[in-house]
Amino acid sequence: MKHSLLIMAACLAGVQLIGCSAAKKPPVDNLQITSIPRPEVKPENVLVTVNGKAIPRSALQQHRQGNAPEDKQRDELAQREILRQDAQKQHLLEQPDVMEKIDNTLRMVISQVAADQYLKGLVISDDDLKKEYESRFIATQKLEYNARHILVDSEKKARDIIQKLGKGVSFESLAKKMSTDEGSKGQGGDLGWFTHEQMVEPFASAVAALKPGDITHDPVQTQFGWHVIELRDSRQQQPPAYEQVKGQLLQVVQARKFQSHMDELKKAAQVDLPAANNTAEKSSSAPAPAAVSP
Repeated sequence: MKHSLLIMAACLAGVQLIGCSAAKKPPVDNLQITSIPRPEVKPENVLVTVNGKAIPRSALQQHRQGNAPEDKQRDELAQREILRQDAQKQHLLEQPDVMEKIDNTLRMVISQVAADQYLKGLVISDDDLKKEYESRFIATQKLEYNARHILVDSEKKARDIIQKLGKGVSFESLAKKMSTDEGSKGQGGDLGWFTHEQMVEPFASAVAALKPGDITHDPVQTQFGWHVIELRDSRQQQPPAYEQVKGQLLQVVQARKFQSHMDELKKAAQVDLPAANNTAEKSSSAPAPAAVSP
């Protein structure tokens, strides 16, 4: 299917698409497919010529396939031109289903060109990006917590650990000896820095309720077992540097402005659905009849 679409796109670049004359088959959707001229190619810009039809070197830029050598890409473009010409000889472009595919492909190409043209003329200032940075990273800053825990498989074991901690036994030594969390026991139960959303409930809420230096008075149960938790510190989450995310912010702002542009175009456009579709939509949105008792 991918190759078929590529071939159709190649057909669009052809000279007046022989065989699609208006007398035999009118252009689909008034897009005037049959009258698209092939751009004149200057001799110095010719990549390859197939049966007298020149393919410009600029076609390579649209055909880039990873790190494939130029000669292989050139051969692929030549092959497409051969197939395009063969399709014309067979009058395949007169077939309605083929015309539909070409029409859809042309619509995709032109719509992308229109979108690219809009974005090309779009001016986004550094102030726009900084406002987006403020709203996305600064205004939504969250607390981060640094905690450690000891995970065991029963409430009794967890309460015994809390008692030992109350008598001055080292949290680190108990974690290394008793915790079943293989990922943290070697570090004395240290979980590093994390946000509320990164931990399961009710573990996250138990951490948020503690003050730095506090240990949970009661064990906290999750699907992993029973936890004894110590909050070591908390801080405001550090946002990424502005320069580090500037490119991402640009894409976000561009996408939002393009969506607004599309909304305006939709308002100005008349979009009609066939009567059958309208009837189907109304019937699907109608409430279900109430059940009748026997």
